[in-house]
Amino acid sequence: MEKEHWDKAWDDILDGTSLKWMQGQDQIDWHEQYNNMVAKMGLCGTENVFVPLCGCCGIVGCFYQKGHTVRALELSEKAIDVLKEQFKKQFNVQFESTTSTDIT
Repeated sequence: MEKEHWDKAWDDILDGTSLKWMQGQDQIDWHEQYNNMVAKMGLCGTENVFVPLCGCCGIVGCFYQKGHTVRALELSEKAIDVLKEQFKKQFNVQFESTTSTDIT
């Protein structure tokens, strides 16, 4: 998918026209999901974690809270802004983000 597609999808999510990507997010127990991953992959809480196409997925914060160094990748800067805001509210932290213009 192209970046423009995801920018449009996030415009729709943020203005309330399309919540399909957000449905059920508030009902997911991310800590339970994390515990399932730990059991299956043998994580101990110190590994570096990469979350591709993360959107504003709650698992990013859960990994961070459990002590992992997290690298989250997202095409849409709008999604990144939402994730940054979540981190600010939930953990009172800022995190680094970089942008690349060579994605086509």
